[in-house]
Amino acid sequence: MSPLKSAVAALALSFGLGARAQPTDHRELDPKRMHTSVEPKLTTADQDFVTAAALANLAEIEMGRLAAKPGHGQATRDFGEKLIVDHTRLNKALDQVARGYGVMLPGTIDDEHQHHLDLLSAKTDAQFDAAFAQHMVKGHEGAVALFARQAKVGEAPPLKAFATDSLPTLKQHLAAARALARTTMSSR
Repeated sequence: MSPLKSAVAALALSFGLGARAQPTDHRELDPKRMHTSVEPKLTTADQDFVTAAALANLAEIEMGRLAAKPGHGQATRDFGEKLIVDHTRLNKALDQVARGYGVMLPGTIDDEHQHHLDLLSAKTDAQFDAAFAQHMVKGHEGAVALFARQAKVGEAPPLKAFATDSLPTLKQHLAAARALARTTMSSR
């Protein structure tokens, strides 16, 4: 071997470029092991909660806008304004948590919520207040149950904390909706 070839071979060996540089454990090249996502993943149940909570928030915001229009009773308008403010805040907090998991919230309400919104929109002012109050009771009963379940059995700690922190607002809305329903039923 010439002195040049010997020097190159010695240099290659000193940098680990010899035969032992070849991977002997083929698992090192397994693409499944090379997954380097920096975002944690949500379980299907947690993803379902995010979607359901976001859709409920968007629907409550739209229902609040509808209720806040002139022509409805003052209590209905006031409750509508509260829904807009509180559910906008809740959806912003949910969006912040969801983005940490690489999840985007829906930007519009779904067909089911749109159907309920359309039904309420068709009511006259006198009919609207009572129908709105009843819908808010039913909707907030469902929301409290959804958020309580997530707070109890959710997998992702930030989503559990979000659900837990949101429950007092939702329970307050439920109590206000029940009071509004009693008031609108007695004024019929």
